[in-house]
Amino acid sequence: MSRCSRHAPLRPRSHLRRARPRRRARPRALATRSRSGRGRRWLSLCALAALATLAAVALHPGPLAAQPAPDAAADGDRGAAADGDPDAAAHEIGAERAAMQALLTRLDHELRAATAAHQPPPLPEAPLALRWQARRVSSLALDAPLLDLLMTDLDGDGQEELLALTSRELLLLRRVRGNPKADLEVAARATIPAPPAARQPRVAVGTLAAVTDRKRGRRAVAVRTSAHAHGVVFTRTDAGLVPVSEIADFPLCADASARLAPGRHYFAAELSTAPLIAAPPDKAANATVDARADAAASAPPATPLGQPSAPFLAARCRPDLRARDGQLHTLAGVVSTAGALSVTRAPRCPTAAECPAPTRTKLDDVGAAFAFADLDRDGRVEIAVARATAPGDSDQVSIFSWRPARLAPLFQRRFLGGIIALAAGDLDGREAPVLIAAVRLLGAHRVDLWQLNQPQ
Repeated sequence: MSRCSRHAPLRPRSHLRRARPRRRARPRALATRSRSGRGRRWLSLCALAALATLAAVALHPGPLAAQPAPDAAADGDRGAAADGDPDAAAHEIGAERAAMQALLTRLDHELRAATAAHQPPPLPEAPLALRWQARRVSSLALDAPLLDLLMTDLDGDGQEELLALTSRELLLLRRVRGNPKADLEVAARATIPAPPAARQPRVAVGTLAAVTDRKRGRRAVAVRTSAHAHGVVFTRTDAGLVPVSEIADFPLCADASARLAPGRHYFAAELSTAPLIAAPPDKAANATVDARADAAASAPPATPLGQPSAPFLAARCRPDLRARDGQLHTLAGVVSTAGALSVTRAPRCPTAAECPAPTRTKLDDVGAAFAFADLDRDGRVEIAVARATAPGDSDQVSIFSWRPARLAPLFQRRFLGGIIALAAGDLDGREAPVLIAAVRLLGAHRVDLWQLNQPQ
C-alpha cells in the first residue's frame, strides 16, 4: 500500500445513500388551524347567526323593515336623557334588551315550527344480508323454570338487553358491544319482591312488557308471574335491577294487561287498557283526570290487541316496525287456547281518518312461544313460532315472511327439548336484529339460548 493511500482521509459515504425528499412546510395559517378548531367553530357560529338573521328577514320582512332607523335627533335626545337622568338611560337600555330578547325568542319559536312543519318523509331501512344458522350463545343453570323472554333497551345506550323471567327472579343478559360472536352473559339479576299467590295454576305462567316510568322519566320493564300475588316494575341503575312500583295484572303490552282465569294457565277474555304505570296526577286537574279515566274505562280498547272474544294463551305487541315505504307499524299477536295465532298489523298515523285499514294473518298449530320482527330490514315482517307440542316432546321453530298474499317459509329448526320462549331485538347495537330461542328439557332447569340468524 502506498503512503499516499495510507494517509488519505476517509470520504464519507453519505453521498452513496439515497437523498430523502424534504417535506414541504405547510403555511402557518393552515398549521395553526389544524392544531386548534376554534377558528372553525367561530366560523360555524357566525354562519348560524347569519342564517338566523336571514331567516328572520325572510319570515317577517314587514315588522323588521317597519322599524325606524335611529337618526341624529334620536341620538341627541338619548344622550341628553343619559346626561340628565341616569335612571332613564338604564330603563331605556333595559327596554332595548327586553325587545331584543323577545325578538330572538319569537325567531326561535318560528324556526322550530317551520322545521316541524317540513319534516322529511320517512325513509325505508337498508336491507340486511342474513345467514340462517342456529348457534348456542348461552346456557343458564336456573333455580326455577323459565317463563318468558324480552329484548329492550333499559339504559338507553342503543344496545338492547335480553331479559329472562323465571318464577323467582329476573335476569338481564348482555353481549359485549361490537362482538356479535360473543356469548351472552348475566349482567344483573333480582329476586321478585312479592308475596306468594294464594291460588296458583298447575303450569307456571309469566309475562314481560317494556314500559316507561313516567314518574322518574326512565325506561322500565313490568313483570308478573303466577307464583306471586302481584307484579313488579323494574328499572336499571348502576346498582342493577331496582323495583320501583307494583302492578296488579299480567303485562302484555305497554298499554294492555290481562288476568289469568281462576286456577288456569291461560288468560281470561278481558283486557285492561289502563297504563301499567300511571303518571303523577295534577292537583289542579284531578276532576279532569278522573273523568278521563271513567271515559277510558267505558270506551273500547285502543290497543292493537283488540278485545279477545275467548280465553287465550299468550299475547305480544311490537310498536316499532318500519314498512318498505318507511311508515311505522304496530304489530299485535294473540294465541288462542286452540293453538291459532292471529297477527294484526296497523300503521301509525297522526289521525285515524288518514290511516289505512289494518291487515291480518293467521297461523295454526302454534304454541305459546312466538315473536315477530323485521330481521333482514327489507320492510317485511318475519313471524317466528313454536309448535303446539306436549311438555317434554321435541319442538320445532318455524320462521315465515309475511308477504302481501301469503306467508312464505324461510327457516325451520328442530330441537330435542321444548321451546319455552322466543324474543327478537338488537343485541349487538348494530341495528341488526337477532332471534333468540330458549330451549329446555322436561324436568330440567337448565336452559339453552340459541341464536337462529347470523347478520352479515
